[in-house]
Amino acid sequence: MSERVKQHLGAPRVGLSLARHLLFAIVSYVLDTALWTASVVMSVLRLKHKDNTDRQQQCPACALRRSRTSSTSSGRGNSTDAGAGTGTGRGVGSRTGASACASPVVTSPTMPTHTCRGNGRRRSSFHNHSNSSRTSTGRAHSSSSSLSSPSSPLLSAPRADTGLTMHVPIPSAPGNTTAEVRILDSRQSVFNKEVAHVLVMIPGNPGHPEFYIDFMSELHDKTRDPCVIIGHTGHSPTSVSPHLFSHFQQTEHKLQVMRVLRERYPSARFTLMGHSIGAWIAMEMLRPLSSSVDRVFNLFPTVHHIGTTPNGSKLYPLLRHFRRPAARLAHIIGHLPASLRGALVNWHLGDCSNALPPSPTALATIDELFHHDVVLQALHMACCEMEYLLDLDTHHYREHQHKLVWYYGGADGWVTHHHAADIKHALPHSTHIDCTQGFSHSFVVDQSEEMAKIALNWLLSPQSTSSKPQSPSLHSS
Repeated sequence: MSERVKQHLGAPRVGLSLARHLLFAIVSYVLDTALWTASVVMSVLRLKHKDNTDRQQQCPACALRRSRTSSTSSGRGNSTDAGAGTGTGRGVGSRTGASACASPVVTSPTMPTHTCRGNGRRRSSFHNHSNSSRTSTGRAHSSSSSLSSPSSPLLSAPRADTGLTMHVPIPSAPGNTTAEVRILDSRQSVFNKEVAHVLVMIPGNPGHPEFYIDFMSELHDKTRDPCVIIGHTGHSPTSVSPHLFSHFQQTEHKLQVMRVLRERYPSARFTLMGHSIGAWIAMEMLRPLSSSVDRVFNLFPTVHHIGTTPNGSKLYPLLRHFRRPAARLAHIIGHLPASLRGALVNWHLGDCSNALPPSPTALATIDELFHHDVVLQALHMACCEMEYLLDLDTHHYREHQHKLVWYYGGADGWVTHHHAADIKHALPHSTHIDCTQGFSHSFVVDQSEEMAKIALNWLLSPQSTSSKPQSPSLHSS
């Protein structure tokens, strides 16, 4: 066949491909515009409703009516009257008192005292407030807790079950970008220089650190070692950024956080634990940190050819062409009533056929993801993963394979048996464990405590530091 015939046959295919991409771009633009308009309308309606509520609270007649009504109700008269009579008579005192009771602040003798966000470890209901208020609260919280040096981490007081929150500035990122870090440490003084071992968790996508609170709390309760969760930049309302970050940039951010941790724990050895794409990030972090890292535990690792997995092949068209409309839709859902948002999330999680009901912590954390910038960050990062994560870096992985433990799910739509077989074949001297308990890829939603028990066995097992393969008994765990 001549070249002219080949070009003639190939031209329609190229034209169809360009036309398809153009159609996707037009549809994406139309959807994004429509959803943006809907989100603006809902924001205006919410602000109007809030303004009407504030006017009613400022009205003296309404305040008198509320005080009379509350005085007749049993058990509430004292607290309501005290709240209504505080300050300017707008009911600010009662709202502040309720917030303080719902979120006690635990202070540390070595840390500055600040008011933290009202998020406990076990939160059972969805928060009925807008995403914009969450972001503004997080920004004000970060600025109020800054230390003397502008480049120092921004610290907040430890909370009852979620430990210390630290916002680490990222100099390599544009603007005032920070990474949210959660530190669980039961010692009297945080950042004790005598600490010998620190466990660091690198989350999957989305990388909100509070997803892993239950999981890491179980490990901390048993080992008493400091446990650190390094969230992805821009994946929580308190670390939003107008700039989008890929998994490569997220790795750079984690390394900058590790520099801070190594300064605060100068005598410690580190154990890295990565979940999903966090496993790939943990392996990249091992390049400059190999001298101070003893082991790396990779849970449900997505380290190569994510786009060829069943979930990747289904979601890639959405991630490539409709990221912004999807983020707009999530923002609109964030303006819905709390009960409706909870019903949507429960329906989605039930459709994902998780083995157990989602934990209250997971439900509350998912509710915080209904933020336009947070969703856009997660979708952009996922698209980059599918486009750029291809072959295994076997040379780098084999160099450290005696430190590695790999844990694979049974029916994982992100890590198939073929992907797991590639890793096992490339790294024969690493420890490979096939899950037989039926844990899902998103175990942090419903199976954190059960997964923590298995991870605890690895942490306490002296065989895990051996360069030889594990005994067959571990492979049946």
